[in-house]
Formats: sequence, C-alpha cells, structure tokens
Amino acid sequence: MKGDFSRWTFDPRKHYTAVLMQQGRVQLDADWNEQAAMLEHLDRTRFEDVVGSSGVPGGVGFEVHAGADGALMLTAGRIYTGGLICELDADAPISQVSRTPLHPAPGRTDLLYLDVWERHVTALDAPDLLEVALGGPETSTRLQVVWTIDVVEGVRDGGCAEANAALPEHGLGRMTADAPDGYLGTENRLYRVEIHDAGGLGDASFKWSRHNGAVVFPVERFLGPTSVRLGRSSVESPTISVGDWFEISGAEVEQLGLTGTFARVAAWSESTREAVFDRDVSGRADGIRPRARAWNQTAGQAVTVEPNWIALEDGIQVRFGGSGFRTGDYWTFPARVASASVEWPSEAPPQGVEHRLCPLALVTWDRSGGRCRDCRRSFAPLTEIYAELLRLRTEVAELKGRAKTT
Repeated sequence: MKGDFSRWTFDPRKHYTAVLMQQGRVQLDADWNEQAAMLEHLDRTRFEDVVGSSGVPGGVGFEVHAGADGALMLTAGRIYTGGLICELDADAPISQVSRTPLHPAPGRTDLLYLDVWERHVTALDAPDLLEVALGGPETSTRLQVVWTIDVVEGVRDGGCAEANAALPEHGLGRMTADAPDGYLGTENRLYRVEIHDAGGLGDASFKWSRHNGAVVFPVERFLGPTSVRLGRSSVESPTISVGDWFEISGAEVEQLGLTGTFARVAAWSESTREAVFDRDVSGRADGIRPRARAWNQTAGQAVTVEPNWIALEDGIQVRFGGSGFRTGDYWTFPARVASASVEWPSEAPPQGVEHRLCPLALVTWDRSGGRCRDCRRSFAPLTEIYAELLRLRTEVAELKGRAKTT
C-alpha cells in the first residue's frame, strides 16, 4: 500500500483483538490501521475456518461455461477466496475479465483460476474521496478487492481434485534491512523496497522509496514524446530535481500489478510544471488516469537483487535471500531519528501483495470450442442446513412412529 503512512504495526502472531484509545493521548495513523487490520484478519480467519479456502454461496456465481457462440463466459454472482468477497454483477465473457488472452489448442487441457488481491485506492483513482468543503486535501484512503481470471496451460488432465497442485506457487524471496552504524537521516521515514523485475537472485531487480512510494504526481497532459505536465502530489515532498527517477503508468497497469515505464528527469520547470524525461514516455498517454510515481534509487531505473548487503542511503542497507521474487513483492520498514535505527526484526518474506488463488474450471479444447469441468466449491447457508436437519429429524421420527404402530 503506497500511502503516506508512518509505519505498519499489525502482527497476527501477537494475537491482539482490539486497539484501545486512552484519554488525552496522541492518536496515530498506525493505531487506526492496526485496528482495521485486526478486524480484517479475524473476519477472514473465521470465514476460512467455516467455509474453507474458497466457496460459492449456493453454487451460483463465477461458473465458467461456453456461451451460445462457443466463447467462454463467467456467470454473475459471488465467490469467497481466502476470506475476500469477489462479486460480478452481470455475466461476462472470459476475454473481458482475464489478465491474458486464452490460446485454445485442440486436445490440450487448461486450468482457469481466480487471482484475488487487495488494491490501495487513493484520491488519484477515486476523486470522490476528496471533501470539497475542506478545499480538496486528501484525507483517508481505501482498500479495494480486485480480481482477474488467469490460466495455466497444458495441465495434467487429472480432474479437479488435482487442480490446486497446478496453481502457481507463492514467491519464496526474503529480505533483511539494517543500519549497522546507525540511521544517519534527519527525518522519520517509512522506506519501501519493491520488486520490479521478477526472477531469482542476480536476475530480479528492485526499486525503493524513502516515502513508501507514496509520492505520485498526476500526469495532466502529454506534451510530446518525452515531456509531460505534472499536477500536484497529495504527499508533501521535496522539489522535483534533474536526475530523479519516475515510473510512468496508469490505473490499469497498477491494478494488475504490472510495471510502468521508468524515465529519468532531464529538465524540470517549477513554474510550468513541465518535466522532460530522458526517453519516450508517450506510450503511456492512453492509460487510465496516468501518473508519475517517484522512486529514490540513483544508479539506474532498478537495482539488482543480491545476497550481499546493498546500500540505500543514510546508513541503511538491505540484502536478499531465497528465490522466486515476484513483481510487486514489497517490504516496508520505519527509520527513526530518536533511536538512529530501522525497525526490522529478522529476514522476512514479502509483506505483500498477498494473492489468493482458487481453481474455477478445467477446459479441454476441441475444434468446436472448450469442454468445461466445474472446479468451484459450493456451500449452503447455515439456515438452510439447519432446516434440512430439522426435516430429516421429522422424517426419522415419523418412520419410528409407523414402525411402532405396525
């Protein structure tokens, strides 16, 4: 979540259930956010304990089937995945809700699955979050459930029981942060390290921000292949300088967890707010609500993921371990002036983005289209289950009564 936050304090291993405010005390954004995270964690855990990792209420919703023209369709309804609620208001072609196009091949079986995660929404994407009565400053932000359909091609045709084994595995990358000689900065910051290019040690790359990646400027207009006019950032930040790195993208790019176009500022005018970059960025002009997000690495557009210590700035360094780094994996850690240190306990897996996956259907292609086998798991409301138990109990009692009379 690339927001203007002080730090993240929620830890499910502590088993806290509530945040309690005390009279006359300072209120922190971290306390509010920890309370929200507690409730969300408890709610999802309870749901998964009752329903399981995924489930469709009444078996209605998110069914993959062939339409009248042979194209694959997805039915409207709800499905729960990892405790998150996914909703589809109207039947839709798979082509409209999938991340990548399907490539049918007769005789091949593909697994269609649901990929669900939470997206951080700011006023840049939802202008109605701004209160005009206050003059338009950004206040709170939102989390939004988003999902897409994805495919694993050429899976073993072993039935839905084996479908879970074909789902992509989570990344196993880990990171450590430290300031062995003390944090030398003069400001309290929340650092963000985020994987840019996926891969293993020596192949993957990362970008980093001293402001949690929250410094982002709306692109008001593309003026030419390399120049744009930028709006104001909602986060108080230093002046844009020649040599700064920006990632130019749009809402649709960030929503799908993809990367934008990295470019370095070659010229900047504060009066006209025109930025000239060192490369062509006009390919992002057709994006939805285009934006330029600031990152703070200086040696290049991204830094190679290495097992050795890598210096960031002001005495802070990071190193990586494990394998399978995924684009969008991120870690955040506070740096505090009072303690001259960073808050980091030990080597840790990514804090997010947490993707929850569930199989929807196995599709075996032939010349006329695809034959679908439903892999969804359905569940009935507790009231219906209880009503069915009462009906069965009544029938058993009646049978016993008839047996006694005969």
